[in-house]
Amino acid sequence: MIAPHDGAEVMLQIIARTILQHPVNVLDNSLRFNVHRVAYLVRLQTTRVYEALHRIQLVRVFNACQLVDGLHSFAQDSFPILVFGALALFETDILTVRREQMILNEYLSTLHQYSQERTMILSVKPALRLQTPPWNRFLQSATHIYDLRIKEPPSTIQPALFGGIDG
Repeated sequence: MIAPHDGAEVMLQIIARTILQHPVNVLDNSLRFNVHRVAYLVRLQTTRVYEALHRIQLVRVFNACQLVDGLHSFAQDSFPILVFGALALFETDILTVRREQMILNEYLSTLHQYSQERTMILSVKPALRLQTPPWNRFLQSATHIYDLRIKEPPSTIQPALFGGIDG
């Protein structure tokens, strides 16, 4: 899912709906997970809020080196994985190109492995580098891509003043 601010609100809504039925694993790379918002959204559906919230397994990682370990913490489960800010830590960490490539390859490999076994939803904020290697591998390996960015209309034709025709 490509969206402003990593699509945090949409991700929170997905989590709230999912935990009504079964557990969910959440990997928060961008500090965008908000349990209070999830609780509010769950409360709109049921009075069993605490029961639903206990179905969330949350792992927060704070640098790119922790990404794969964060994902591995879900290895024993078969529940959906939602990743907030899938690329966020690559934008903030100061890594050598070689180290970044190594971490990215391992991260992508682990994401691909888990996606064979269960539902995975990754959110990323729009970035030009998504269109260039090696970052475009996120888009190339996705089953579905949801672009939630607000699109500008194809043309901005101004209406004529006072009902006249602009020429």
